[in-house]
Amino acid sequence: MTKDVQEKAIRQDAESEDAYSRQRAYGRRDFLKWAGLSVAAASLLGEDTPTGAQTAASTPEETLASLPRYDRMEPIIDVHMHAVENRLEGLKGTHPEAGLPVADVAARFQAILRESGTGLLFGMGAVNGGTSDPLGLKATLTLAERIPELRVIGIIDPRQRDKAYLKAVEAQIERERGKLVAFKAYLGYLNAYPADRGYQPYYRLAAQYGLPVVFHTGDVYSTKGLLKYAHPLGIDEVAVAYPKVQFVLAHFGCPWYWDATEMLWKNDNVWADLSGQLVTSSAEAFRKTGQLPPWFTHGLVPAMESTGYDRILYGSDYPVCPMALYRWAMEKVIPPDQHAKVFRENAAKLFQVPVQRAFASGTGSA
Repeated sequence: MTKDVQEKAIRQDAESEDAYSRQRAYGRRDFLKWAGLSVAAASLLGEDTPTGAQTAASTPEETLASLPRYDRMEPIIDVHMHAVENRLEGLKGTHPEAGLPVADVAARFQAILRESGTGLLFGMGAVNGGTSDPLGLKATLTLAERIPELRVIGIIDPRQRDKAYLKAVEAQIERERGKLVAFKAYLGYLNAYPADRGYQPYYRLAAQYGLPVVFHTGDVYSTKGLLKYAHPLGIDEVAVAYPKVQFVLAHFGCPWYWDATEMLWKNDNVWADLSGQLVTSSAEAFRKTGQLPPWFTHGLVPAMESTGYDRILYGSDYPVCPMALYRWAMEKVIPPDQHAKVFRENAAKLFQVPVQRAFASGTGSA
């Protein structure tokens, strides 16, 4: 891309991410006000802050300049992000890269990977791919042709369980084994419990091919979603029924951190990822004030400390927050002696991928 196109893309990206973040906001108006985080709450909810309490907004360039030079550090593995639209019904907001040419999207991601020091990332597929693309991999695989660091996670749909469809799923697994690293079940967006019979054939395929299964757990961002299906306690039944399958609780079950913690305590085949804990505005508020949001101090942090860090995985949930800023925030709440596990080693172990040394031709360090 030319310099003008790059600058325009940066502005569009910032505007899209900001709008996406304001829309996402977790719907925690009462919770944020109860916690007394007037500045962070107002920023998250798009409200005016009290006189004298406003903080100047940072440009993406200013934020990036304030962060460490991650391209000079050991690369990390991001196990949970969205490179393309997932096509979930009722989902609010649009992906900042939606509609851009593939070459431009790939170029932008290469810059983002360098800025965040990400050596490997796993992008979610999309629903409703049909029998020609039953796991919804096509769009992400198209990007992966230009982004060698990108792997794909296939979407499993409990509504699609007839023999012909499942045969197409297995054929796609065989074709894409070099790029496919896991399955994803959108609990709460697709209204079925983890133990629903529609998921059972996919668990058997997961066991057969050694693919972990990632569950969306916790809050949903859809006008059609139902929280009861996304509670982390529902994973207990399938974790017991399929002991050879590894299951991941995306978002650490937020806001049900202690229920998610119990799943890790009880079941050795259950993991949790840290994606989606902050959006751009709340991460910026944390960066500027140094004040952790209440769901960190009273939920996420003590939950992590109680489970230990051996089965906790890093994920950014991009585009809800810029990758470099999200990495910075998570580094602040995870003890330094646990960084290697959470940001690299646990993912390499679970997904059987190498801890890649990125930026070999640039300024990467040991």
